[in-house]
Amino acid sequence: MIFTFLKVSVFLILGILALVGIGVGFIWLIDYFDANPYGSKELVQKVLYTSVALHVLFLLTGMPILQILYSLGVQYCFNTLFDTYSLIRVEDPRFIGGLIGSLVNYFLMLRFFTVYEKKIILFIPYLCIIWATPVCFFFSISVNEDTLFVKKGGKKEQNICWTVP
Repeated sequence: MIFTFLKVSVFLILGILALVGIGVGFIWLIDYFDANPYGSKELVQKVLYTSVALHVLFLLTGMPILQILYSLGVQYCFNTLFDTYSLIRVEDPRFIGGLIGSLVNYFLMLRFFTVYEKKIILFIPYLCIIWATPVCFFFSISVNEDTLFVKKGGKKEQNICWTVP
């Protein structure tokens, strides 16, 4: 009885610490992108390449090859955004395609872990592999928030289609 209580308490504390760590990591990432707008490209590229390399884990757990290829295709969609990195537009079809692809990939991953009866605890690192790249791109868009607004007559008007040359 006491062992069960201790085990649940440890998992609860570890879960809370993980959530706090994720929050602190997000704050650090946003601060880094704000302080280093040009250096952030290298960090996002490292995250993307690490995510692609970790797809080997998908292969080792027996995930279908087509699902792995789809996931790599989504990562490639984000990789094509590096051509115009400092001016990523929200309405860019590659960006929208990558986000929708990541969402579909998430549900395919969830289906894989529920249908094939894999250990659901493995879902958490796989979730991080899938969503690391889109989250980094979301945060890097916040660096270029001037591309979302046009200043006319002393007030800012939202104009998503306009970008800074």
